[in-house]
Amino acid sequence: MIKSSKISAAFLCLMICSLCIAAGFFFKPLFILAGIALAGYLWIDKQYLRCPHCGGFENLERLFYAKHHTYHCRHCGKIIKIETN
Repeated sequence: MIKSSKISAAFLCLMICSLCIAAGFFFKPLFILAGIALAGYLWIDKQYLRCPHCGGFENLERLFYAKHHTYHCRHCGKIIKIETN
């Protein structure tokens, strides 16, 4: 089961990454923080944001949809349940 907090953490990493890339054009060291945030997202994605049945990749937009709706995995067709805490 995929946890809602992991989806939110991945979204936060992507938001930090995009803000740091935009601000990095004005203050160059922020590109380093953008790289760290992107690495954090990739780690969360690889470890936690996979289909619990087949291990298939699901993108973040579809997982946000699955928080409040019934969603089937694109690979195996089983229902992906999101644990809200």
